[in-house]
Amino acid sequence: MTGLSEVERPLALFTQGLANRIPIFHHEDQRHAINSSNLCELFLPQKFDYFDEPEANQDAYRWLVMQQLAFRRYDTLSFSIERARQLIPYLAAQPLPATHRSPDLDLFYQHFPKPELASYLFYILEEYRVANLVVAEFPGSQRLRQQYVCTKPIAVRANRRIRDGVKPT
Repeated sequence: MTGLSEVERPLALFTQGLANRIPIFHHEDQRHAINSSNLCELFLPQKFDYFDEPEANQDAYRWLVMQQLAFRRYDTLSFSIERARQLIPYLAAQPLPATHRSPDLDLFYQHFPKPELASYLFYILEEYRVANLVVAEFPGSQRLRQQYVCTKPIAVRANRRIRDGVKPT
């Protein structure tokens, strides 16, 4: 297991090198990164225990930092519900959600019968799009992506639980 507190200083330097800004780390679900307009905020898990090797967990933190910086770099945060409603007839046919103080992405999710599912699917698709752009611009990041994305940390944990005789829930 690798805790964020163990790698926070090197991650801060890594972030400063990539983004030229001092990061503020939050211990929350990284899906919050898509909704945050603060360019300094990064949402990282308190600990990584997906991999047996500490170095692999540290690399996973690095990948998440790159990914979240990329959400800002590649315009995830510039999403406009007005523009989406102009381009997508299904959205235009739906009534605009009553709340106008929510971020545009939250308003977008409210257009669907299951907003939580819409949010989750959007995150998966956007994560994939942004990962491809990161690797295209920074070819050295392919190793981090391969290790984090392609090894499916959730499957790694499930396999570890099965190996240890614990039934997956």
